[in-house]
Amino acid sequence: MSTRGGLCVVLKRERERVALVPIRRGPANTHRADVHPSWMDACTLGLSARDVIRCRPFMLPHHVVYPLPSTVPSTLMTRVWAAACKEVRTQAREDAYPQRRTL
Repeated sequence: MSTRGGLCVVLKRERERVALVPIRRGPANTHRADVHPSWMDACTLGLSARDVIRCRPFMLPHHVVYPLPSTVPSTLMTRVWAAACKEVRTQAREDAYPQRRTL
C-alpha cells in the first residue's frame, strides 16, 4: 500500500481504518522493530537490500491508503506480524511505567 508518507504494509483492515507499518528506504538508524526482508522478498516487492519494514503500527482511515499491485510474501508477513505484536507489547510495558523527570 502507499500513503502520502510512503510505502506501507497493511497489517489489518477494519471497517473504516487500516493498521499499517511503514517501509523505510535505507534508514540511517535502526530500530528494535525493524524487519529486514530477505533478498528474494526485497526483489519481489521492488525494494533495496538496505530497506527495512519498521514494525511500529499506526492507524489511518482506509480512504487515504492507495493499493499497489504487489503482495507481501506469506513468510515475510508472518515475521512482520510477529515483530509488530512484540513492539505493541513492548510499547505498552514502557507506557505503564511512570516517566522519571531529570533535571
